[in-house]
Amino acid sequence: MTGRLDRPGADGWWDEDRMPEEIEKAIEIRAPDHLTGVFMEYAYLEELLGKRGEDWKLEYQKLLGDGTHYYDQLHIRLKNGETVDYYFRIDSFFGKNPESSFPEIELDGADDTTRTLRQLEWLVEVLRKKQRARELVRKMFPGERGPA
Repeated sequence: MTGRLDRPGADGWWDEDRMPEEIEKAIEIRAPDHLTGVFMEYAYLEELLGKRGEDWKLEYQKLLGDGTHYYDQLHIRLKNGETVDYYFRIDSFFGKNPESSFPEIELDGADDTTRTLRQLEWLVEVLRKKQRARELVRKMFPGERGPA
């Protein structure tokens, strides 16, 4: 049984005795911002397991922590029906103003054309962050490749 990061308690986020053993092998994600960090988790899984939605799917995700370190637990169902948990240590980006990692988009007072262009610019920036996340994962975890 794992703890949930719901509310801080006097002694941290959860009882250390309840931490899953697998957490010791958590994959450390070092990201420049929150959005890139999240994208890096999924890019890692796609590099290892194949295409999301075809080769695997996310059943649930939990945010875990002990007051010192923070983790994402991703519970994955593989194409063959097997389930597996992956743990990512997310100290480098967790709680670091996630809203600031999203590109700003100002739509107030914009006409329809300007609004559409700004939305497209925003989408391009998000896609750039996603591509950057893939590049960072390949650099940080060389040789960890799954299905071709």
